[in-house]
Amino acid sequence: MALNIFSASFISRSPNNKAQRGTGQNSIEHAAYCRREKLIDERTGKTYDGLKMGKGQEAEWKDIYIPKNAPAWMRDPSRLWNELEKREDQSKRRATALLNRSWIMTFPKELTSEQRIWMATDFMKMVAREGWVIDGAIHGPD
Repeated sequence: MALNIFSASFISRSPNNKAQRGTGQNSIEHAAYCRREKLIDERTGKTYDGLKMGKGQEAEWKDIYIPKNAPAWMRDPSRLWNELEKREDQSKRRATALLNRSWIMTFPKELTSEQRIWMATDFMKMVAREGWVIDGAIHGPD
């Protein structure tokens, strides 16, 4: 089996803030890319085409897990990420806002699609039980 990798990074508006390791990204663009779907940034009107950014490779699987008492609308990726951006616009530190965390995991290529989905789902449920909203996707092996 191949070596597994788990990396974590921040999606931040701050392009130069080393403390937050920001990339100057926006969470809607990042979510569109990960989910491989079109999402519109309601603040700017800009459409992010994740399928195009992902060079036409669709996500093998995607889902959103939310904490037990979170509102149901958080399962809608467009509303979730637009609400997050809107909330950060209202903060006093919007120029350096830490928008979300990005976790990338690689799975051994020997795993089936069903096994990859089971592993991702298990991890996402665990994170949601800790009070986090988690929007995940699996991109199939090349």
